[in-house]
Amino acid sequence: MKPTCPKCRSERWMTQVHVGGRLEAWGNPSEIFAKSASTFTANMCADCGFTEFYAKKPTAVWEGWSKQKR
Repeated sequence: MKPTCPKCRSERWMTQVHVGGRLEAWGNPSEIFAKSASTFTANMCADCGFTEFYAKKPTAVWEGWSKQKR
């Protein structure tokens, strides 16, 4: 079975797309986002644009986020 977009059911669903550049999840970029552009991968639909992000190192992201929230 070919993977499909969970939103529109398109078969043009791309998996493990490299996320380049710097992501800012809140106000100032955290240390974890600034240090590694390869911290995240994404799954994305080529038709509707729905995108899911996955952290390769979720504990490191949590630590960076926690520091920003203090």
